Amino acid sequence: MLTTVARESRPWERWLAHRLMASLNDPQFRLELWDGFRVGASAVSVGTFRILKPSVLTRLCWQRSLAFGEAYSDGTLEVQGDLVEVLVELNRALARSSPSWFGRLSDRWQRTRHRHSLAESKSSVYHHYDLGNEFYQQWLDEQLVYTCAYYSRPDLTLEEAQVAKLDHVCRKLRLQPGETVVEAG
Repeated sequence: MLTTVARESRPWERWLAHRLMASLNDPQFRLELWDGFRVGASAVSVGTFRILKPSVLTRLCWQRSLAFGEAYSDGTLEVQGDLVEVLVELNRALARSSPSWFGRLSDRWQRTRHRHSLAESKSSVYHHYDLGNEFYQQWLDEQLVYTCAYYSRPDLTLEEAQVAKLDHVCRKLRLQPGETVVEAG
């Protein structure tokens, strides 16, 4: 367990916590900062997201989807209460929320920050996909289909679900004899 930061939260950090919760339309969970400052549901609450480091708060504002998972994984964000219930409420809050000016600014910043050149893209592709078949054979089906499977029935094996996916795609495209599909997701 990570120990909390000793310093008190600053006024702008408290404001940021309020803005973050308001952007989620005041969900039924609390957000607690490292010094015990709480914002959010005062009556009915399914749980609390407890931020243990100030940097996590700013990352949550700028990189919501990525920062949450990383902070939870590295222990700088804790979930108090039933994890599934809290995540269901977070998902509901995200679905109800409309992008605030802050969210739109964050999205724009993320898009411009992650632009890169053709050479960088090519390097990234080689880094992620040029790993050799031995790696993929450890966890993919026999055909090494990399994309998701289609489970039309819950009892299908991975191999059967991959074939079902390919069959489903071909039927939707109304493929004719002699036509081919490059399966890329």
